[in-house]
Amino acid sequence: MPYLKSYYTIFFIALCSSYSSAASLPVSPGLWESTSTTTDPFSGRPITETNVECFKETQVSVEDILEEFGECSISEKTLSNNTLNFLAKCLSPDAQANIQGQYTVEGKTSRGEMNIAVKIGESTFDSEIRWNARRMGDCPSNQ
Repeated sequence: MPYLKSYYTIFFIALCSSYSSAASLPVSPGLWESTSTTTDPFSGRPITETNVECFKETQVSVEDILEEFGECSISEKTLSNNTLNFLAKCLSPDAQANIQGQYTVEGKTSRGEMNIAVKIGESTFDSEIRWNARRMGDCPSNQ
């Protein structure tokens, strides 16, 4: 399921900054390193990846991020201190995804998890993504 990785990357970046609004997420631009462990929905095996990315945006809305999954509706979105919890249902031409997530941001680090149930036809596949991230500094001048 390739869209899980692209969705995770965008969502992780948006959450790795101080958070002040439920409608949009302020982002600290710079070079970010994230380590994620995803449960393969078919085998149940963990897959761990570490990525380093340059992020230049300063704001990202949850609705914009969820576009990666297709048409999404957010049924719950709560912010308590520096932790965001949400529930969403996303539709694409071939699948439906129910997503439950929790993200905690602490300055230049964040951690979180998402539980995703993807229904394709009559089959449902469960996946979990957990990650830790940290801002490493400014982006290189050539990016």
